[in-house]
Amino acid sequence: MFTELPLSHDISAVGPTTVIRIPSSTFLELGAAEPAYLAALMRATLMRSHILLEMLHAIRILPLVPRVAKFLLILTPPPPAKPKVRFKQADLAATIGLSRASMNRALTELEKLRLIRRQYGAIEVCNLDQLLGWLKNESGEY
Repeated sequence: MFTELPLSHDISAVGPTTVIRIPSSTFLELGAAEPAYLAALMRATLMRSHILLEMLHAIRILPLVPRVAKFLLILTPPPPAKPKVRFKQADLAATIGLSRASMNRALTELEKLRLIRRQYGAIEVCNLDQLLGWLKNESGEY
């Protein structure tokens, strides 16, 4: 590893995934031969760092329902994919650090506002622009 820090976290995949482990020397050789790969990797890494900082901010600052709404916006795939977060309610609660009861309260509120629809193993965002507008109105975010 580049940092020589111990591996402190596990990663789990939601769908089919392939993991490729590349020795650092091979990676550096590839970067020297193909700088565009390093630039793309840097963009992806910075984007992920930005998303993580947004999530940490939401956990620290936002009340329950806007916090869940923000996480749904972050986790919803961009168009043209269907605006659907493929998480079970309990898994989403654990990801955000909420109890299942708190997650249920927040999702019930968002459903009453017709911003989301719960499905088996997924949460569908009815209209991304409406959810974004609601979040901005509720929290001044975005």
